[in-house]
Amino acid sequence: MYKVHASANHSHRWPLAARVAVVASMGVLAGCGFSSQTVKPTAGVVLKKDTHLSVAPVTNNTGQSFDIDIQTLLKDSLTKSLQKESMFSESATAALNCNVNRYAKGNAFARWLVPGAGATKLGIGCEVREGDKVLATAEAERSVLAGGGYTIGAWLTIFTKVANDLVGEIKRSLH
Repeated sequence: MYKVHASANHSHRWPLAARVAVVASMGVLAGCGFSSQTVKPTAGVVLKKDTHLSVAPVTNNTGQSFDIDIQTLLKDSLTKSLQKESMFSESATAALNCNVNRYAKGNAFARWLVPGAGATKLGIGCEVREGDKVLATAEAERSVLAGGGYTIGAWLTIFTKVANDLVGEIKRSLH
């Protein structure tokens, strides 16, 4: 008859340090970061459910030049997101006017080595305008603070994610 010792039952467990490292790396592998978005209608203004928007040219307010066209990337991402939500119309009387206030292209290798280093960040501020009248103000921000090789390209995908965040928040604010 074969007898199992009590100490043998736990021999398959990893040491505590290894378990902690696995749990910590799960956050890194998930591409840790943050996002926030707000929409504030102007006092007395109600954005209606059937609101359609065009997208005005985007302004770079970062004070920096980049090797990519951040204005076109954001404008195209906002247009696609509005189209996806059936809220886009080139001839709409209301327009989404946005500024890129913060942008950091980041570096996936640096994020993998030291979470927080090499972060990709995008922060935008927008106004929903009808002519000279501001109907609402909106802000969206997102960052990729940690992650490895799968976050390569975050410098590009962050534009789509911020646009989707912002348009989703605008849609939720419609009455």
